[in-house]
Amino acid sequence: FAVDHDRVTHFALGANDWAPQFGAMVHYGFTKQPIESVIPSAKYWQNPPKLVDLEGGRNNGFEKEEKAYNISSNRETISFSIYASTDSPFVNPAFVIANWDGSNDAEVEVNGKNLKSGPRFRQGISSDTEGKTVKIIWLELESNEKTKFVINKK
Repeated sequence: FAVDHDRVTHFALGANDWAPQFGAMVHYGFTKQPIESVIPSAKYWQNPPKLVDLEGGRNNGFEKEEKAYNISSNRETISFSIYASTDSPFVNPAFVIANWDGSNDAEVEVNGKNLKSGPRFRQGISSDTEGKTVKIIWLELESNEKTKFVINKK
C-alpha cells in the first residue's frame, strides 16, 4: 500500500545475490528528468575521479558510503585537484576533512574563483568517534575536467 505517490513504500527491486562478494550498496533515486540526466551521477558513484596533488593534508580516499572524499588536514590551507573525465566525472562533491582545528567557516576556491556560502556551497562541523572536529563541505558542482580546489581555514 502506497501512502502517497511521492513517498517510497518499499525499495526492494530485486535480490542482491552478489552481496557477499561485492557488497550490498545500491544507489537509488527519483527524477522526472530523462534517464540520461542521471548517468553522470551514477558514473561518479561507481568510478569517482582521483583526488591528486594534495598539499596540506593526507588523502584518505573516496568513501562510497558517504559519496565523499576524506582528507586529514595538517595545515591552514589544503589544495588539491580532481582529475575528472567523461568516464569519471564528479557531481556535487563532498569533502570530509579530519583534524579541522580552524574556525567553523572555510573559504573555498574552485579553479581560482572564490565561492560564497549558500545553497550551492554548504559547510558544517561534526565530530569523529574520538571527539575531534571534522569539517564537511558540499558543493553543487559538476565537471568532466581537471578541477583545482583550495580550502582555507578562516
